[in-house]
Amino acid sequence: MKTIRFFSFFLLALYLFSCAAVTAVKEDPAASSVITDLNFNDLIKSNSGNDVTSNLFKVAPGVLDTMVDNFFKDNKDNPEVVASLDSLSDDPEDKREVFETYYTTYADSLKQKLIDSGSINIKPYESFLIDYFVPEKNKDTVYLANLFSATDKKGNTVSFEYQVLKDDQIFFEFENKKGKVIQEIKFVEGSETRYSYSNLSKKDNVIRGDFIVQTDNLLTLNILKNGFFKSLIRIKILKVPKNQGISFKEVDSIAVNKTVVEEVADTVYRIVEDQNFNLSSILDLSNKSNVNFPLLISGIDNLIGWGYWIGFNKRDTERYFKLSQTDPAGEPIISFAKAELTKTRTATFLPKSVNENIKFRFKPLQKETQSLNSSDNYAFFFPEPTSSNSKGNDVEKKAQIYLTNYSKLYEYPIYLKTVAVNLEYSKIEVQKDVYTKGKYINIKLETDE
Repeated sequence: MKTIRFFSFFLLALYLFSCAAVTAVKEDPAASSVITDLNFNDLIKSNSGNDVTSNLFKVAPGVLDTMVDNFFKDNKDNPEVVASLDSLSDDPEDKREVFETYYTTYADSLKQKLIDSGSINIKPYESFLIDYFVPEKNKDTVYLANLFSATDKKGNTVSFEYQVLKDDQIFFEFENKKGKVIQEIKFVEGSETRYSYSNLSKKDNVIRGDFIVQTDNLLTLNILKNGFFKSLIRIKILKVPKNQGISFKEVDSIAVNKTVVEEVADTVYRIVEDQNFNLSSILDLSNKSNVNFPLLISGIDNLIGWGYWIGFNKRDTERYFKLSQTDPAGEPIISFAKAELTKTRTATFLPKSVNENIKFRFKPLQKETQSLNSSDNYAFFFPEPTSSNSKGNDVEKKAQIYLTNYSKLYEYPIYLKTVAVNLEYSKIEVQKDVYTKGKYINIKLETDE
C-alpha cells in the first residue's frame, strides 16, 4: 500500500514537471472519463473531504491548480461543467471545491467499473484516486458448513447450496460417522462437477480436499445414499476468498468505443435483358430467319461483371424455367453469376442449349475476361478496370449477337436472359473501438497469488 501511495504521488509530481498541463484529447462524451449528468450546483453545496479526496490535501497547491485546470479543459464540452464554471469566480479555491466534490461522487462509479470490467483508464490528474481503488485485504475464513447430517436412502440425494465467487478457495472434509456405505459425494459448480468421491464407508478415514472456484456461481453439494437405511455424515466446508490488488502503468493511447460512420458496399445482381422471339424458317419470306443485335449494359455504375444465357429451342427454355422454381435466387443466371464472381460451386447448373439448325455467333466488343465455367450459349465476363472504347464502340455495348435459322420447315423460339452485377455504396453507423492518443494511466484489478 505504501508503494502504491508513493507511486501515485510520484505520478502527480512527474505530471507537473513534464509539461505542466496534459494536452486535452477531445473524446466522444459517451466514452469520456467524466460523468455528464451530474448536478454540479448540488455538488458545490455538498460536503467534501472524505477518503476519496483526502490525498489532495497533501498535493502542493501549484500541482493541484494544474490538475484542476486540466479537469475543466477536458470537460469544456460538458454542459454541466460549463454551467458551473460560469457561476464561479476566478478564485482557484472555488474551482478546487468543484473538482473535489465531483470526484467525491464520481470515484464510486469508477471503482465499480474497475470491479465489473477488471480494467479502467484514468487521466494523469486523476492519479490521486489510485489508493482509493486498492481493494481491502480479506483473509477471513468463512465456514459454509460445519455439521452432522443424515443422508437419505433408496437412491435419493441430499443437497446443500452455497453462493461462491471466482477465485474463492474451497476446503472440505467428509466422514461417515454411522451407517452403511455412502455411494457418492459430489461438488457441482454451476453445471460442472468439481469433485466426486464414491463409496465412503464408516471404516474409511476422513477424506479431505480443496479446489478453486472458476466463476461466480452456485456451488452444490450432493450426497447420494442407496439401500433402506440412512447414514450419518460429518460435513465441514470452508471458504477462503482470494485477495485482490491492482497494477497500473502509463499508456499513450486507449481504445474508446465510438459510433462511427462507415461506407459499405453491397453486391447487387439484376436482370437487364429478358426477351423472347421466334426465328422463322429460311423459306418463310414474310418473317425474319436471321437477326443481329447488340447486348447493352447501360445506366449501371460500378459494374463488376455481367453475363447472358440464350436458349435455341422450346425444350431448353422450359428447362430454364423449371430450374427457376428451385433456384435459391429464383434465376439460374444470377446463381451462375454469383458462383463465377465468388469462385464457388454454383447452386444451379445452367442448361446447355444446342440446335443444329440455328447458327449462333457471339462477337465481343470490349476487352473483358471471360469466366472459367462459361459455355457456348452462356458466359460471364469481368470488365477491365480501364475499359474504354478500344474498338471505337460505346463501352455500354458489350457484344453483338448474330442468329440465323437454316431450317426449311421449322421456326424456333429464342430466349435471352442478361444479368449485370454492380456495387451499391451506402453509409451505416457502427460501434467500433477507436484508439485515442493521449496520456493515460491504465489500472487493472488482479488476484494476489
